[in-house]
Amino acid sequence: MTVDQTGPAGQEDHFQQGSLPFDRWRQGRAIEKAKLPARVEVNSRSERPQRVAAKAMRAVLKCFDSHARRKPTCTLKIQTISEETNISEQHLARVLKALEQEYLIGREKRSGEGGRRAASVYRIIWSNLEALCPAGTFEDTPGPTSHGACPDSHSACPDSHSAAPNSHCEGTLNHSSKRKENHKDETLSPRQNQAEQLYAIYPRKVGKGAAIKSIERALETVAFESLKEAVEAFAQSPAGQLAGTQRRFIPYPATWFNQGRWTDDRCEWDGARVDRRQPYENFLNKGQT
Repeated sequence: MTVDQTGPAGQEDHFQQGSLPFDRWRQGRAIEKAKLPARVEVNSRSERPQRVAAKAMRAVLKCFDSHARRKPTCTLKIQTISEETNISEQHLARVLKALEQEYLIGREKRSGEGGRRAASVYRIIWSNLEALCPAGTFEDTPGPTSHGACPDSHSACPDSHSAAPNSHCEGTLNHSSKRKENHKDETLSPRQNQAEQLYAIYPRKVGKGAAIKSIERALETVAFESLKEAVEAFAQSPAGQLAGTQRRFIPYPATWFNQGRWTDDRCEWDGARVDRRQPYENFLNKGQT
């Protein structure tokens, strides 16, 4: 196995062209099976190097892959990555540095108006990630129809076959894609269906991937009906119905379920957080009278 240990200048090349064709199954397999270093030491401002675990690096790679989909890059803020991976922003900076140090990601930092930190552009370096996968990782690749090949035993379709406006290959692929769409909901497990229902009820729709995982973990210990009743109560409470700029006070769904907020005292939901400037202004006016 050879790993492309291109330096920072080489990382810019990875932003210009992908090292591998996009294959959703293959990418997910690479992230799951890659033998990432158990611990990566990252130099920091402190004298002692900080260590980053493989679990944290894999979580960040999954986050990038879920946002990028079939695109070569994804643009994310540190806050978004932190929320979806449940990694603190301080430790996340070390995780990103470790991934760059191992040449598994490329990062293009950007700044907004006035030099403010803006969302960065990330790209997974798939060739290096696949180099860390054990032999035989991709042998059980799904059937040829999933990759656009002709289902026949021939290596290519006959000329007359491919020239036809409604070729056999094209018809088979269209039928396969339609069948996937029609049976998408049927492939979900009962727990996944329940998680989807709870996510639909929750008043804030942010970070769905991380939220679904958090809800599924919650369903392992709490009955669905009890959790559904709590989420509905929160959604109908003043805390769940904040609008405008006040919506930022509604926790992300992943945060809400990870912290077990359905056990909160519901009186707290009725006393939703509001802008505190008005009480302060009233205090000042009171002192002037």
